[in-house]
Amino acid sequence: MTPTRRLALAATLASTLVLGACGDTGSEDAAVTTTTASSGEEATTNSTSSDGSDHGVMSSESDALQCEMHMPGDLLTAEQAHVIMDTEHVCLGYVTVTTETPVTFNNTDTEPRTVAILDDAGTELESFEIPAGGAVVRTFDTVGVFRFSYSGIEIFTGTVEVQAP
Repeated sequence: MTPTRRLALAATLASTLVLGACGDTGSEDAAVTTTTASSGEEATTNSTSSDGSDHGVMSSESDALQCEMHMPGDLLTAEQAHVIMDTEHVCLGYVTVTTETPVTFNNTDTEPRTVAILDDAGTELESFEIPAGGAVVRTFDTVGVFRFSYSGIEIFTGTVEVQAP
């Protein structure tokens, strides 16, 4: 193999690895408070990559889905604890809050969707409908790890980790 061909192969492999890294993609007696609100809130992403460059707003095919990126275990405020969903994306897929912090589930789809809250064994604890373009605010009163599913993406399962204040 010639040096030029090796260089081209290495560049192709490096590009593939870098672009591949940018891909999309409980308790049984939990007490809960749920309220419905109108959506209209917009969040942006300002993430910094390992090389220090700002990637700005997360890009996707859906202009309606823009949200802040947080790592699992990052304790979020009520302003940060927004799960934004459409038929192609869910962001945030992992939310960490305290028992006092509400989580807002935003449906940016054009039709109503259902969110189900599950315990760690997959047993449904509750479900609620979110109107098209609307939101439901939920406060988890029990410490634990809960799963949530979204009817707009049948194979998706997200996580809400609830810690003591």
